[in-house]
Amino acid sequence: MVDATPTTNGNTELIEFLQGHFTTIDKQFTEVGRQFTEVGRQFTEVRGEVREGLRKVNERIDNLATNVDGFVKLHQKLDIELTALRDKYNRLARAHNELATRVARLEGTPA
Repeated sequence: MVDATPTTNGNTELIEFLQGHFTTIDKQFTEVGRQFTEVGRQFTEVRGEVREGLRKVNERIDNLATNVDGFVKLHQKLDIELTALRDKYNRLARAHNELATRVARLEGTPA
């Protein structure tokens, strides 16, 4: 006698088991995909903030370089003026010594 019930060799149970697990896995992948989307959005925001921060840093560096250039020019100008004042002082000191020597001679006192 032939058995009227088809044999499934456990395939039906296996298919139902796998379908249930694949549904759970699909939900997990959907959640992971949502999280990646959120991370991508946050990364875009952070990248924008970093760009703005770098722009501000570059602006401050440019301002600092401008101020340093101005300071260097002022230093050079003051150095030139100091050199000129030293020369003038030396000339005046020589003239003073010369005048003191002449006056001493006129007065008859040693210089």
